[in-house]
Amino acid sequence: MNKIEFKNLPDTSTPANADNLNAMQDNIEAEIGTKVSQNLETYSGDLNDIKTTGFTYARGTATNLPVAGHFFFLTTIAINENNVYQRATRLIDDLKLMYTYERQCVSGTWTKWKMISNPNITTGTEYETGRIIDGKKEYGKFINFGNLGNATNKTAAHGLTNVTFTKIVAHVTNGNVSFDTAYGYALSDSNGVSVSCNVQGSYVQVTTNSDRTEYTAVVELNYLKN
Repeated sequence: MNKIEFKNLPDTSTPANADNLNAMQDNIEAEIGTKVSQNLETYSGDLNDIKTTGFTYARGTATNLPVAGHFFFLTTIAINENNVYQRATRLIDDLKLMYTYERQCVSGTWTKWKMISNPNITTGTEYETGRIIDGKKEYGKFINFGNLGNATNKTAAHGLTNVTFTKIVAHVTNGNVSFDTAYGYALSDSNGVSVSCNVQGSYVQVTTNSDRTEYTAVVELNYLKN
């Protein structure tokens, strides 16, 4: 942005008065108007159609929002119309719910929105995901398992009652290799590490198929309150 040149400022040798201050304000607003785009209008269309670099103020009535019904400030960076990056920040007066999401259009196909920041997530503490499912708020919690076991089950209490789970995913890593495994599935990485996770009553269970003590896991739970 070019430097703003303030013109027609009041003579500092005379006391400031209403006329001088109003003239100063008019001058500042005029200068800013030449430096800052005034075309950031609200958008109610399809976010999939935004494939040029720029900023968009998306209304809750727009389609393909990270969370339907909420307003978002959208940043779009486009290499070309088939390869685009979008980041959307939810606009809400409660800062702890101002989540940020991102996605990509790769070779013309959009990925799903993924939440990349949440200032209020603490392991073991409930938070709101920002999604509404069938009229109910969705909540989340991260359970830290630490190091996994040697061909055995490892359990941790989730502390939840009277809920319906919408997502159960174990995030597994050894610092070099990372992968996710969803509820009820045993997934393997390129090194043949197989891990599965399940909910057993009041506990979350993570199972390894061999010695995986060098791996750690955090299980992400999303759920609705009944």
